[in-house]
Amino acid sequence: MDRSVVVGIDTSCDETSVGIVNPRGRMLANIVSSQASVFARYGGVVPEMAAREHMSRIRGVYRAALDAGHVYPEQVAGIAVTRGPGLSGCLGIGIAFAKGLGVGLDVPVVGVDHVEGHIYAAFLAYPELTPPFGYLVASGGHTQIGVFEKEGSIRVLGETRDDAAGEALDKGAKLLGFPYPGGPALDKVGMEVLRPLGVAFPRPCIPGKPLSFSFSGLKTALAFYLERTRGDAPISELAQTAGAAYLDAVLESLVKRVFRLTEQASLRTFVVCGGVAASRRLRQMLQEQAVFKGLTVRILFPPPDLCTDNGAMIARAGLVWLGKGHDETDTLDIPR
Repeated sequence: MDRSVVVGIDTSCDETSVGIVNPRGRMLANIVSSQASVFARYGGVVPEMAAREHMSRIRGVYRAALDAGHVYPEQVAGIAVTRGPGLSGCLGIGIAFAKGLGVGLDVPVVGVDHVEGHIYAAFLAYPELTPPFGYLVASGGHTQIGVFEKEGSIRVLGETRDDAAGEALDKGAKLLGFPYPGGPALDKVGMEVLRPLGVAFPRPCIPGKPLSFSFSGLKTALAFYLERTRGDAPISELAQTAGAAYLDAVLESLVKRVFRLTEQASLRTFVVCGGVAASRRLRQMLQEQAVFKGLTVRILFPPPDLCTDNGAMIARAGLVWLGKGHDETDTLDIPR
């Protein structure tokens, strides 16, 4: 039986995921076991608990991926696993499992940068995608913008200096009384209240760093606004208007930099990925702004299930490094 498929493993935060791609990069399986319901009562991820959840789930998720892809272990040619960034204890579970699997199957193991993995999700959704193109990764843990020059080579031009975009949305949603995870709830509000009047939040910028991001001040501005405005009124009365305004403040920071880089680098294609890319409001704002500016740039979004953390994107990225002959079975370290 020919060894031909690549298995990708992601345990960077609170999703245990295993994906499988064939030698042409086509997705055969993508199983994601979310821990969102576990952490809803806490209002956020508890790292130690998340690591234990990964430990209890990873073997079953791997077997489910093999079944879904109709793949036998003997067909696996290599293993790709998220090396970071992420929660160290969670990453360690995935790395240990990947290395054990690699030794057991006698196949190479490579580590994949999680942020870079998000970009490769676009290749799963758009197999015809050809570099170079601009990219924005916006998720709960990361916000990064740059140019994808070729497979295996990206040029980072801007990152967040503090909170990530998704983190800012979840924290703001928590202040407004929305259940965890709050980003999707805010997005629903943003689609219903398209012109939030009477609430103005800042659009942070960093002097001399036009492509960098900063979101921590937005959360503070929201907290101060609620403190000044709420009085004795229940928070629910402010959630719609303030939530829509806060969402737009976060998303406009992303939109502004997407088009700044598009015009600066004369890009014809721009990929928007990561968990925040699943936002319907963000997609609407980007399309509207492209029309307003008269730009012909092609803006691509992976489907929502490939925007959030998943193993298939890691497998697709790993396909590149395995194809170059990389093998980190003996050197890939478990984060401390």
